[in-house]
Amino acid sequence: MKKDGRGRPRIMTDEKKAYVCEQIAAGRSVVSIVKDEGFNISNDTINLELKRDPFFMREYARAREYSIETKMEESEAILLARENGRPSTSRSARKS
Repeated sequence: MKKDGRGRPRIMTDEKKAYVCEQIAAGRSVVSIVKDEGFNISNDTINLELKRDPFFMREYARAREYSIETKMEESEAILLARENGRPSTSRSARKS
């Protein structure tokens, strides 16, 4: 419900926003998240809420950055392993 008590309550709750950000940080796409059983929120609703809520937008962007950095590190590890003729391992495993 809006702060003034009028209108429909928002279906995109703080808990659902946090869930979206957690899943994005874990590397999932919005398309796959909205298909989760019981989530019942569309891509359009998430995009609208990103425009409405600056805090959600910042957290979403931070989660997306984290996801991208993780994927880049994994890709680098695979490429380095191939260059060295070894099976691919995680970056942390190669440092030890």
